[in-house]
Amino acid sequence: MKTCIKFLGVIILGIILLSACKEETLPIKLVYPNDAIIGDGTKEEPYDVASAIRKAKKETVSWVKGYIVGAVKKNVTEITDANDIVWGGQEINNQTLLLASNAEENDYTKCLLIDLKGTNSNINNNLNLSENNEIIGKAATIYGKLTQSLLGINGMQNIAKATLEGADIPIIEEGNPLGVSMNTLSDVVANDFKDAIDGSIYQLKGWTNIPTQGLAYWKGCKKNGELFISITTEQIITNKKLESWFVTPAFNIIRGKSFTFDCLLENPSSNTLLEVYLWQESDGEMIAIPIGTESIKSTGNEWKREIRFTIDEKYANTIGFIGFKFSTTTGENIQKCSIDNIQYGQQKILFTETFGNESIAIGTTIGVNAYKGYDNPDVFSASGGIADLRCLPDCFNGTNVLSCIYGWGGMAFEDEITMNVSSFIPKEGYGKLTLSFDVGAMDMSQPLNRMDFFCDDTPVTVDPSISVPLWTNIRVTLDLPLTSFEKIRLHFKGTGEGFGHCFDNITIIGE
Repeated sequence: MKTCIKFLGVIILGIILLSACKEETLPIKLVYPNDAIIGDGTKEEPYDVASAIRKAKKETVSWVKGYIVGAVKKNVTEITDANDIVWGGQEINNQTLLLASNAEENDYTKCLLIDLKGTNSNINNNLNLSENNEIIGKAATIYGKLTQSLLGINGMQNIAKATLEGADIPIIEEGNPLGVSMNTLSDVVANDFKDAIDGSIYQLKGWTNIPTQGLAYWKGCKKNGELFISITTEQIITNKKLESWFVTPAFNIIRGKSFTFDCLLENPSSNTLLEVYLWQESDGEMIAIPIGTESIKSTGNEWKREIRFTIDEKYANTIGFIGFKFSTTTGENIQKCSIDNIQYGQQKILFTETFGNESIAIGTTIGVNAYKGYDNPDVFSASGGIADLRCLPDCFNGTNVLSCIYGWGGMAFEDEITMNVSSFIPKEGYGKLTLSFDVGAMDMSQPLNRMDFFCDDTPVTVDPSISVPLWTNIRVTLDLPLTSFEKIRLHFKGTGEGFGHCFDNITIIGE
């Protein structure tokens, strides 16, 4: 009996122990959502503030995104309670920022302290709250070294890069404040901004878009189907100083070649300016040289087209950049500056004459002074009464031409045609002008230099080897000896043989 009782006791004890084993659970580490790491510390996927605080003990160098909510009170050397924090921008240590996961945070233990000491001056200028109180509540992404012990709380120091509201804060370096590179030397400097995206910061390899005071970037703008770049004071507080540059790639400066661009200034204040500078390297540093053109203060809220300037010839055969600097102090009105059609050394047609679209009747001639069908009235005149306008169905396929007959039936003719083009040729801005035309010969092939060409009173060189074919035409281009003049003169004096030359599509090109 005793044996049975013992056996039963063993069984009961076993059941109890077995039941106890079934109820026991192994310890499990629970991961709650608030403990999750948000982001990976890159610029594209920055840590949020809570994740950065958890990572602080590892002292990693990372990107962190949050909202600017305050700073450390002035003269505080260690944060011990909430009284050491200012949720604003007054009476603060302006080398500090508090970054939080939300813009309404007021618990400093949930914030990351940002140390701006030793940061690039432009980052400091844009992020210190004593000068930029309007950025409280704004989103910032900051790159630096995380630490657990910054004035007694978690923080970030050695700040190297930062963005504000998604816009990069440029690094401004002494000696090269715009960060331009000589490695982007360009043969052609031209931009019509057809690749601009409306509302987006304009970016193109070799071109520099950099705000040096404030954070106003040049952005793509589309209006009435046209694309260009603009900078605006919209959404920027009043009485804020702004300075922003748009800079070409490096290029070889050629003597006499000019720059042109279009500009529009809307609602400028008294201190709104658009200025043009030549940037060059000197003794290892980049320096800005004002270009000999007036600062643009207003365009009357209308586009000013083909603003032209020429780089001083003493800089010829060197390398440089052209920088457009917009500067202003913001006011109540929204100011806007736009730029389009930047060109350097590009050819431009200054004058074209086709002698009209309505054909002159075959067999009819009209004197130069009497003809009324010019594309450009009041340009052409003749002193001798020989030159005329006629339609030639052979060598010019039935278009109107300027006919210069040198002789007929043993008689020698003389005349001089004057083109008064003073209103078409700028006084400055072009390093080279050329005269182009279609020319054909009548009666016999003959050299072009039977005609004498002049810019005002300066002879134009004509290659004696240019022979004009009979009853057909060739295109000829002559380099003009002057870059500013009022008249082109064509003078001929015949010998009694040969009909002469006829001209069409006369063009003056500036470069």
